[in-house]
Amino acid sequence: MMHTWFPEHERSIRRSTADSYKTIIINHIAADPIGQIELAQITKQDLQSLFARLERKPGKARGTKLTKKRLRNIYSPLSIAFDSAVEDTLISHNPISTMKKPRLETPSLDIWTDEQVRRFLALVETESPRMKPLYLLAAFTGMRRGEYAGLRWTNVDFDAGTLSVVETRLYSGGEVYVGEPKAKASRQTIALASDVIAALAQAKAVQEVDASAHGNDWINSGYVFTKPTGEPLHPDYITKRFRRDVTRSGIPNGIPLLKLHGLRHIFATAALGASANPKDVSTYLGHGHVNTTLTFYSQDRVGAHAEVARRVQDRFHTIESGPDVTIAVTNPEIIQSAQKTET
Repeated sequence: MMHTWFPEHERSIRRSTADSYKTIIINHIAADPIGQIELAQITKQDLQSLFARLERKPGKARGTKLTKKRLRNIYSPLSIAFDSAVEDTLISHNPISTMKKPRLETPSLDIWTDEQVRRFLALVETESPRMKPLYLLAAFTGMRRGEYAGLRWTNVDFDAGTLSVVETRLYSGGEVYVGEPKAKASRQTIALASDVIAALAQAKAVQEVDASAHGNDWINSGYVFTKPTGEPLHPDYITKRFRRDVTRSGIPNGIPLLKLHGLRHIFATAALGASANPKDVSTYLGHGHVNTTLTFYSQDRVGAHAEVARRVQDRFHTIESGPDVTIAVTNPEIIQSAQKTET
């Protein structure tokens, strides 16, 4: 069933999504007993048994199970495939439609404090200067890896202080390719802080030195973040290099290990913690809906909650220390009742 549906559906979805679906079909559906059942014979009970087996299936790390997110990702292509089968009149109804989608657990966010961010950027200034502009851009804009890996100089406007997210460089299926931004909302032009503009100018200056040093051998790729030869950085290299820089420079200086995507979380948490409008933060991150931003990042709002509590307390203190307020009671029944109470 999945083998006939997937080739047709593959052409209408992002390549990274298609690669993910392909992995799911091979590892979790075709390899399962349900893969041997005829399409028209698959029932809700068969699907419930499938997910019961998947919940017991080992995860990537030793001693773990498949995550709720992975189970949810397996549910999605199944649902789409059954819907397609209904449209093609191969089956009368979608057997998975009445099953609850696996609940997505909000993962705990590992982020750095403001001081740790400042300290890390100061350390890489001397120990990994070529990478500092990239790290600063990621932490100060919340851009995704594919977005800054695919950033070209033609999409940076120094005069306006903006950059445009129009494409991504991704690694999937064993090769690097240029693709569309993750979501429609991600294709946008964002304003840059002065530190980010300065960092990009630094990256451009480094490229000019590289071009001069390599002469005719230098590759004018047009990308912002490149090797000394001018070739764009491999997306996986960026991830590995960040981990290496954190391990070598950060950990010895009291900065905990962090995933590269954690820089995006740092930006979102800092923006919300600074009382930025959640809708503005959401659009800056390229989220399709503000609920995504608030749901994902609301868990790390202790500082924001403390600020709310302080403001309410200050308001009450203001009331307490303000002018006396006398309430005039003119209703005779209330006055008479109060006099009886006093006696």
